[in-house]
Amino acid sequence: MAKYVVIPVNSNIYEKNYMVPFLNLIPGIIWSIPLIQKFLDGTETLAKFGFGIVFAFLYVVVTLLPVISVVPCVAGTIIYVGLFWSLADMLKNGWLKITLKIVIAAIVGIIELSLIANATLPWLQTKTDKGHVVRRIED
Repeated sequence: MAKYVVIPVNSNIYEKNYMVPFLNLIPGIIWSIPLIQKFLDGTETLAKFGFGIVFAFLYVVVTLLPVISVVPCVAGTIIYVGLFWSLADMLKNGWLKITLKIVIAAIVGIIELSLIANATLPWLQTKTDKGHVVRRIED
């Protein structure tokens, strides 16, 4: 008579890389500048500088949160594409400029998608069922 054994699948949970979100530190600094100019116009220089540092590091911390990391990653994509496209605008050749801009947008998009995956994948693995393996053992 055959017996059936249920074996739970034990897969490793993806561990976040805590250094990768620091790629969004530069966009955090750049996005803090218009906020400081708009909302902290009459304050002292030291307070503005402190707000900019706090905003930039909160920007990096939000990049580590599971679902909400989409917001700073999209904003980071806008900043990085704008920065690198301005360098590509210095080229005289039209088709080379357009090709380089497409490549820049693709590379920056993939990098920011990896940041979203780095933040969201451990959370998704805790939400999904790992499944079971059923084995038949003959006597």
